[in-house]
Amino acid sequence: MLTAGWAAMSYVSGSPPRNSATLSLLDLPEREQPAPQSVPRVATSPAKRPPPPHPLLARAAALSQQLDDNAAAAKAGAGSAAFTATLEGERHLKEGRLPEALASFETACRAEPSSVPALRGRAAALTRLGRVPEAIHDYEVLIKLSPLSATDHYNFAVCLCRAERLSDAADHLQRAIELQPTFDRAVYNLAIVCQQQGKLAEAITNWRRFCDRQPLVASAWFNQGVACHDLGKPDEALVAFQKAVELQPTDPTSQLNLALALLQLKRPIEAEAPLTKAVDLNPNDEQSLAELVDLHRHIATLDQDVLRHHNEAVRLARRLLNMNPNYPEIRRFVDADATITR
Repeated sequence: MLTAGWAAMSYVSGSPPRNSATLSLLDLPEREQPAPQSVPRVATSPAKRPPPPHPLLARAAALSQQLDDNAAAAKAGAGSAAFTATLEGERHLKEGRLPEALASFETACRAEPSSVPALRGRAAALTRLGRVPEAIHDYEVLIKLSPLSATDHYNFAVCLCRAERLSDAADHLQRAIELQPTFDRAVYNLAIVCQQQGKLAEAITNWRRFCDRQPLVASAWFNQGVACHDLGKPDEALVAFQKAVELQPTDPTSQLNLALALLQLKRPIEAEAPLTKAVDLNPNDEQSLAELVDLHRHIATLDQDVLRHHNEAVRLARRLLNMNPNYPEIRRFVDADATITR
């Protein structure tokens, strides 16, 4: 007989799939290039020469121009210092030298406090250093300066997730997708955030949207399967787990959840192969082994190759008990059996 565990069908977290479903900062974008400026046409007809200025006016104009030139030079110098420090910070950030990156971005921000690239880099460095409240402050300023940047909204969402502000993170991920509909990473992480919030219907919608554009990411199918199961859609969960196993056949957790989905749909014969594969891939996983023992015991009651399934159940049961003797029902099964294999 099937145990209560089959009906409950608890999905396992286990070892994560190769494509880890975790939030991660997006790499800093390419620096935007200024749009080319059109050159105004010069009049071809000769203009009348103006009269020479009064000497005092000419001296005042020269002094004013000098002051303007000095201010412009100071501003250009500050901009150049900020630009250089930002480039240095981005290089440190990409190479993983976070304290050095933060120091460079701090220099850039002091030289030019409203520099979007410098603020963007400092916020990223602060986030990766775990200084989340400071990073949130920088992102709040950055979003006001650059409200139409999908990348900034995305990275702000990552920071908010680290502060466990999932609702705010979802808002910024949604905004990033509105600004850039092909932003697949934002769709992926919005699905994760919705799933963590228990908004399963929204999570499934975003998983489907992601999988339509990126059908070869196994972890997306895996997580879609979990969300479908939790929402009470076993047929859709099965399809998603089948795709996850097809893309990632060596992941034991995907194999196990595929088997459990088949069992929930009362298809035990089909469940044997993926459940056996899960045990082969992860021999020390007690849950997979216990599920496989119960599966062989159940199939033996269906007049399906009874002796093979019974003996296999006994063999696997003994193996499980050697790992952990705290399975009293399986212990009684082994003790009562007269055909234990030696």
